[in-house]
Amino acid sequence: MKVIFNADDFGLTQGVNNGIVKSHQDGVVKSTTMMVGMDAEQHAIELANQNPDLKIGVHLRFTAGA
Repeated sequence: MKVIFNADDFGLTQGVNNGIVKSHQDGVVKSTTMMVGMDAEQHAIELANQNPDLKIGVHLRFTAGA
């Protein structure tokens, strides 16, 4: 059996972003979902560009952010 860990809320805060990237670099997290329009969105984009092996999907949200 293969388990894939996906980290939710990429883009929410810089702390969340850093934790997701650290977990990815440590080999735990394989993918994340980006919360577009949140305060740390640009930070998440920069980290994503620095970590091209991190797979990124979209986190749909209807009640938070711009």
